[in-house]
Amino acid sequence: MHGPALRAFHALAAEDHTVAMMKKLADAGVGFDACANTMKAQGVKLDDLTPGFVVAEKGGVVRLAELQQQGYAYLRP
Repeated sequence: MHGPALRAFHALAAEDHTVAMMKKLADAGVGFDACANTMKAQGVKLDDLTPGFVVAEKGGVVRLAELQQQGYAYLRP
């Protein structure tokens, strides 16, 4: 997760249905990476986010590229 979208996952701002859906997805094996650059820009730490995130230390764009090299597709609405 990177850019403005990460704001929806700040623990104090996240809606209950979002947290519940994240838990279901995590239970199904989905991972949630938060861009370290975005976190720094927004002034948040991992503990400030909805539970389940890990930090993409190299940044979200690099993480996307790594996943695409592994065969994942990035779909952007």
